[in-house]
Amino acid sequence: MRQLEERSVDHADEELEKNTSDRKRFGEESYEVWYAKGRFPFALVSPEGTLAAIIWYGPDRIPTGDDGEWSTIAFRSYRPYRGTGIMRDFSRRVIEEHGRDCPGNRLWLETHVTNAAGLALYRKLGFVEKQLIRDGKRVLMILGPP
Repeated sequence: MRQLEERSVDHADEELEKNTSDRKRFGEESYEVWYAKGRFPFALVSPEGTLAAIIWYGPDRIPTGDDGEWSTIAFRSYRPYRGTGIMRDFSRRVIEEHGRDCPGNRLWLETHVTNAAGLALYRKLGFVEKQLIRDGKRVLMILGPP
């Protein structure tokens, strides 16, 4: 928990600051409040014990209000591991786990329109853009066909 909190409030990590709400989520509010929403976190830790990445999913209604059972998913990698290729296999493993844990639930995510690295990863994982949301500043993506 300590590493997650420290990474979430790191002002020097401009990508995290720009593309996530982690400062508020883990730095200003308690982890327990977030976890109580039914989130399932997965951590990737280096051999030295450093938090390299986290992914979580949990039940959440898709912002468009589409019918069906939905889960949201979020991906984070941290410096110096960001951009090293660790996320693709880790992400696929977590998505497979979601399929076992929540059969029938579709996955959705949202990200900032300028998050080029995130958008590239999400497309490689099979997410497709559904629409722009939040005054056109964020992209809503779903896993599989729109």
